[in-house]
Amino acid sequence: MNFYIIYPSELGPYMQKDKIVLVDIRNRQEYMKSHWPGAINMEEKEIKDIESFLRKMPQKLVAHTGMDAMTHAIEAYVSNMASDYTDGLAEKAVELVFGNLKQAYEYGEDKHEREKMHNASCIAGMAFTNAFLGVCHSMAHKLGAFHHIPHGIANALMIEEVLRFNSVEVPTKMGTFPQYDHPQTLRRYAQIAEALGINGKNDNEKLEKKK
Repeated sequence: MNFYIIYPSELGPYMQKDKIVLVDIRNRQEYMKSHWPGAINMEEKEIKDIESFLRKMPQKLVAHTGMDAMTHAIEAYVSNMASDYTDGLAEKAVELVFGNLKQAYEYGEDKHEREKMHNASCIAGMAFTNAFLGVCHSMAHKLGAFHHIPHGIANALMIEEVLRFNSVEVPTKMGTFPQYDHPQTLRRYAQIAEALGINGKNDNEKLEKKK
């Protein structure tokens, strides 16, 4: 029996407890990123080496993968398949990213913030593995593969508009898992804002307010 160990070198999709493997397939001028889902990809052990990799990460990589982790957490929290178990993970991941991404980007030698971001990415991965993701990630996969855009940037480019699209009271199109008896996504986004200390007169104001 093979013993699957991963040694993550950044803050993004490769270091999480998820079922996704990202593969680059190059054939002359063609370029494609494929996702191979399946429990076979789940690691047995994960070694986090802050000294060897995280402190040496380029700033751009910190930003890209940090936004990927943030999107994982947000989409897991508002998923129709979210539960009490995944909510706690997603909330903590959001808190860690908001509290540490800027410092991790600006001060690479401060391993504390980069370790926190490392943990946030792993926790967000645990959340979305069980609650699944949303339309932002779905489009980011295509956008990144077609335009050669880093995955985190692809998510960052779309997440603001996706938040607004998902939060309308009467969605123009319902997904495979409709929102129970009424749309709840706006309230869920507002709960994230409240947890981060972002207040407003109503949920719409909390959604639009900048911190």
